Amino acid sequence: TYFLLAGYIFFDAGSDLLAAEPPQATWYGLAIAGVSLTLMPALFLWKYRLGKQIGSASLIADAKQSLACMFLSVALLFGLLLHYAFGLWWADPAAALVIAVLVLREGWELWRGGHACGCGPMKM
Repeated sequence: TYFLLAGYIFFDAGSDLLAAEPPQATWYGLAIAGVSLTLMPALFLWKYRLGKQIGSASLIADAKQSLACMFLSVALLFGLLLHYAFGLWWADPAAALVIAVLVLREGWELWRGGHACGCGPMKM
């Protein structure tokens, strides 16, 4: 799922950059980003601690995806702020691309070292 998430972010942010598409804020989008900023850190901590406690690498990986969701919300709000305050329309997709690289890296790390959870490459 890390690779799917990173692919979607690359496609969406890359399309916005290539089309020079400025972000369009909606009250719904801002509300969702705000809720994400308040809930995702707590959800991350809960999943991460529980994953460590029960020894579940997949739950720890899922916790990190919750953290990625929070970072995307931060990028969205920061990008909108830069756009509306300084006219930097590209800030939101540029920040999203940085986060996509981090998500892709996390997925790659999990894929390479994920043998303990059974989610790494299979050996024949």
